[in-house]
Amino acid sequence: MAAAAAAEIRMATVFGEARPENGDHDADDLPRRPVLFHANAHFQGPLRVVATDLRSLAWHCSLDLDHLQDLQDDVGIGGSCSDFLDYLYSSFSSAQVKLLFPAAQGADTAELVATKAKGLPRITISLHPVATSALKDVIADFSLALYASYKTKQEHASRVASPSKVPPAKATKRVAHVSRRARVRGALLQDADENDDGSS
Repeated sequence: MAAAAAAEIRMATVFGEARPENGDHDADDLPRRPVLFHANAHFQGPLRVVATDLRSLAWHCSLDLDHLQDLQDDVGIGGSCSDFLDYLYSSFSSAQVKLLFPAAQGADTAELVATKAKGLPRITISLHPVATSALKDVIADFSLALYASYKTKQEHASRVASPSKVPPAKATKRVAHVSRRARVRGALLQDADENDDGSS
């Protein structure tokens, strides 16, 4: 049953930047480096969200089908789970993505907040800090996934931009024209040979 439910979670990979904003925390508590995020859902796994500065900080969460349905109810968007995942993807792909640090939840907890467009329902996903022992692996996996996404887009762009290959035209042999002077010279030489044969 769990495998069947997980198979319904399908969302294309999306990367972006989340602008850090504080609640009641001091500005010095905010990450000093840009924070990138990654959201994707495999066919046999939950929706996974990771945010990191690619150096020393990372937050993450995993949302199975039940969690996604609860989130859909909280946001107030109707339709199927697939429709909600499309809305999630569009929201994550917008330029309106922030990483908030609510004071009521402690300095370690963060919220990834995304808005598809002004006036539309806002997506808020709670993230938890990655354990120090797993931090290097999470950042390494994030970097490899980012490179794989970049490589896929480059290959797609290359296929679209490259012109269709046209087979080269078949070469035709040109018959060299014998010049008039050469023809005359050949005739003279032939006459000279005949004269020599006659005189011998």
